[in-house]
Amino acid sequence: MSLIDEDQVEQIAIDWFKGLGYDYLNGYDIAPDGDNPQRADYEEVILPSRLHAALTKLNPSLPVSAIDEAIDRVRKHQHS
Repeated sequence: MSLIDEDQVEQIAIDWFKGLGYDYLNGYDIAPDGDNPQRADYEEVILPSRLHAALTKLNPSLPVSAIDEAIDRVRKHQHS
């Protein structure tokens, strides 16, 4: 019987989340210096464009200014 390693656990988790409908993006690709950067630096824990899209989808009646304010509050809270 072989032992399970970290890569196997990660792949199982990725497949499980994909099965639930989540998008999967490789961390190296979306890193600030990656092929498809989605954050300014490694200290930024949220992906602003994805958060904006999700908030807009969940709250279609909110004005863009309210969505932007919500994102600003999340960003400020992560640094406090």
